[in-house]
Amino acid sequence: MIVDLVGKKFGRLTVIRKVGKTNGRKVQWECVCECGETKVVTTDKLNSGHTQSCGCLRHEAITKHGMWKDRLYTIWLDMKGRCGHHRCYKTISVCSEWSRSFEAFRDWSLTNGYSDSLSIDRINSEDGYCPENCRWVDWKVQSRNKRTALRMPDGTPLMDYMDSVGLRTHDDNGHHSKDYERLRYRLRKGREIV
Repeated sequence: MIVDLVGKKFGRLTVIRKVGKTNGRKVQWECVCECGETKVVTTDKLNSGHTQSCGCLRHEAITKHGMWKDRLYTIWLDMKGRCGHHRCYKTISVCSEWSRSFEAFRDWSLTNGYSDSLSIDRINSEDGYCPENCRWVDWKVQSRNKRTALRMPDGTPLMDYMDSVGLRTHDDNGHHSKDYERLRYRLRKGREIV
């Protein structure tokens, strides 16, 4: 026997009518959420408390800080998404404080030099993301600190070496200079730089 749920409230949802059954023969109900949206939900999802809104509850929980469209929030999501998933970041992790809380990451960022013109950089590129190993830097500093940055035999980034001997790393258009391309070619072929 099907129990009539019309008029009953489940979290933010109020059942307004029965709409049919799923292929698995579960009864479906059309519900209206307190926010005004409608959602079709099965009896078991309503009774178990699994579904309590049209999705607005989850959205509010995720965005309670009000910054879900903010650049800093996107950086936090990207940082968490890369670690453990992208092949270059399999061994890199995010500290538990930042992983659990955007607010903790945001507060650290705003008191440690964040600006829209900078990006997050790991001081030691072999270690993970945590307050002790991160800083906000411009693209030039970050490109020299990447694990994939081209390095001299002694470990010095090629761009730092070029700065130290007075060679330009980029041309006026922001592209690698001819000197950089020449030295990069020689390094990759195992030839002497000097």
